[in-house]
Amino acid sequence: IGLVRKYIKRDGVENLLRWLDKTDFYVAPATAGYRLSVEGGLVQHSLNTFYRMVELANMYYGKEPADDNFYNGDTPDAESAFTMENIALVALFHAIYKADVYVKDYRNMKIDGKWEQVEYYRWDEAFVYGRGAKSVYILQQFMRLYTDEAQAIRFHTAGREDVNTGMFDTLFYRVYEESPIAVLLFLAEQMAYWLDSADV
Repeated sequence: IGLVRKYIKRDGVENLLRWLDKTDFYVAPATAGYRLSVEGGLVQHSLNTFYRMVELANMYYGKEPADDNFYNGDTPDAESAFTMENIALVALFHAIYKADVYVKDYRNMKIDGKWEQVEYYRWDEAFVYGRGAKSVYILQQFMRLYTDEAQAIRFHTAGREDVNTGMFDTLFYRVYEESPIAVLLFLAEQMAYWLDSADV
């Protein structure tokens, strides 16, 4: 919440935060049985993604300290610049689609030769819309997204959800070629998942 209020000044952000308070976003796991499959895992993954994305943006694009702008190339212009607001928005909310989709359940598991009931998280999605697409849809109920932001969030899975649709080789490659923020979000999310996701 502190990072959102510090960096995201867009109309609608307070309504989004109020909506999040009505969901399980802050206590939900990041996954069902994989990394950060713990209470609070989703928000921890979102924070990890944000910090990795800032790290990558500083490393590859440099920062203009006066206004928190990052530039794609040597010459700053409106087409190539992205800001801390853009980074905060896509990194902190790329996985908002996971709010209110996990439920606690029990399954039988053999432990030390005995069957026991073990609690686990089960995916139970009421509104099915696709991962990145659903995050974009939810965010657009509260605020305007710029094209690069919407594309970055939509394709943060690098097309994994589109492998069987024929879209894999066309859309996500094109987005990544044209949008540095989409590439940074994908890389940051992967780093956060694989490198920063020890269960807490």
